[in-house]
Amino acid sequence: MLILRRLLAYCIWILIAFALAFLAMHMLLDDESTLIGHGVLKKIVILHIVPITGSIIAFLYIFFDILYLRKTLKNQKNAIYVRFLAIVTICVLVTAIHYVLEKGIDII
Repeated sequence: MLILRRLLAYCIWILIAFALAFLAMHMLLDDESTLIGHGVLKKIVILHIVPITGSIIAFLYIFFDILYLRKTLKNQKNAIYVRFLAIVTICVLVTAIHYVLEKGIDII
């Protein structure tokens, strides 16, 4: 039962990671361009990039949670807040790295 509960919790955190990835990519691509096909292109890019970015965020969060957070946050009241802060921090780092690679270095 404990394993099932843990898997369900990780599924919820994965959904949160995908939602944060969607918000991050929407913020990066949100420029008020007047091109006619820009809206369709933006949706295609978001639908292509969000699963990749969300998977990266989810993998890093689960890895961090298994190796560090689960041990340090055992039986603490504010564990959910610390976990949410951890996933938001990972999202910000992944988004910043994506932005630097895309705009700064022009690799992506």
